[in-house]
Amino acid sequence: MKPRQRNYQPGHRRDPNRKFNGRKEIDALYDKQWEAYRLKFLAINRECYACGKAAEVVDHLKPHKGSILLFKQTDNHIPLCIKCHNTVTTKFDRHYREGNPITDKILWLNRNRIPTESWTPKRVKVMPSYG
Repeated sequence: MKPRQRNYQPGHRRDPNRKFNGRKEIDALYDKQWEAYRLKFLAINRECYACGKAAEVVDHLKPHKGSILLFKQTDNHIPLCIKCHNTVTTKFDRHYREGNPITDKILWLNRNRIPTESWTPKRVKVMPSYG
């Protein structure tokens, strides 16, 4: 085995303008096809699933963590406002590991679905296909 040089630096450290992106594969999933799907999904699911405000984000109910099949699974998408999305991402999605149940996330979302005089919770309309 070749000995490592003393001044060895990983590729992203050699070039000061190049930044390391550990999410490169995940970021690549959010392409033009996803943007078109997202706009269609939010057009038919206008309200946040949890609170009823205007939906701005298509959340993956079960975090995909880079899985293409789970990313494109249409019954895994749920409309959320930014506040609810950021809350569930912080509370549940960041700590999710493959095989763990998502019951805590679902319970939290459903607990926040309190009907008011001006809003009643609606079912999520699933798109027939991704893309």
